[in-house]
Amino acid sequence: MVCQARLRDAIADSRGRFDSDGEWDPFDPRHKTDGYDLRRMAGRAPLVHRQGRHVRAFLHGWTQWWTATQAPPSLKAIVPEVAPPDQFYNCPYQQGILVSFTVDWAATMAGRTAQVVSDGAYGGFFKTRMQDYMFTPYVKLNEYRGAMDSPWYEKWIRNVRSTDDYWRKIAYQTKESYSKVTCRRWPRRVGSMRISPARP
Repeated sequence: MVCQARLRDAIADSRGRFDSDGEWDPFDPRHKTDGYDLRRMAGRAPLVHRQGRHVRAFLHGWTQWWTATQAPPSLKAIVPEVAPPDQFYNCPYQQGILVSFTVDWAATMAGRTAQVVSDGAYGGFFKTRMQDYMFTPYVKLNEYRGAMDSPWYEKWIRNVRSTDDYWRKIAYQTKESYSKVTCRRWPRRVGSMRISPARP
């Protein structure tokens, strides 16, 4: 379908992952501006600038929403697989409680490439979840599990309030962020949204 529509696909690693420069932190606020820059670059490519779409599922859909709140002019739509709320209403915290699957995800996301200890979900880390969660202090849990390169995980544990600077900078469910995003249903596509810059 992409080939028939003559659309181009741009694939980029998030900051600090795989071949991308920088330091990896899943909740680094620079993901917002990185997404904007990626859209700007893709928007200059032939066949893209008028029909710029953002389709990716990475980071539970956050990367799409973070980019949309920056209102890049060439972004016409996003199609997030999920629309997660900010980080204290789903994951990594659910109303102040650290969520188990997110801790497993943190272990598999340590470093530049996926950490895999066994078969199954979250790099196999879920298999030892119950035993591993008995380990304290939690700030050293990734290290205990062998997922060494994740300094950002300690930030998750030490910043336990939604008002902490670490979480506040990446939050996108704010009046200011929503003022830059307009959501509409696409014709004949239930559940899809068209994103465009907000009108004054």
